[in-house]
Amino acid sequence: SSGINAEYGGIEEEQGMCVLAPNVINQYLFLILWFAIIFTIACNCLSVLFALTKLIFILGSYKRLLASAFLKDQLHYKHMFFNVGTSGRHMLQIVASNVSPRIFEAIMSNLSSKLISDRLKGNGKGNV
Repeated sequence: SSGINAEYGGIEEEQGMCVLAPNVINQYLFLILWFAIIFTIACNCLSVLFALTKLIFILGSYKRLLASAFLKDQLHYKHMFFNVGTSGRHMLQIVASNVSPRIFEAIMSNLSSKLISDRLKGNGKGNV
């Protein structure tokens, strides 16, 4: 409330905070939601950085592919992995993590032989 203070000749102002139960509950609810949003933003930023490092560091991605499928480092696997592009590498990683190692080895052998034969026929870019 405000009023005129006769003793000092000025306007008297009182400030107060409403402490009704629903307002207190809303205050804590929004505080919890704010921290949840900050946590979600931080996790998303870390996820994006992790995905970018996987795309940038191709050699580490190749070694991770070999390890997940229990493959030996062979020249035609390496050649295929480095020439399929970013999307192709990502698809190979997905397939390697979701099928058995024997099936993935058969897929890699089949794809690499087709890639080599296409390159030798002149349908691809560059030499084997």
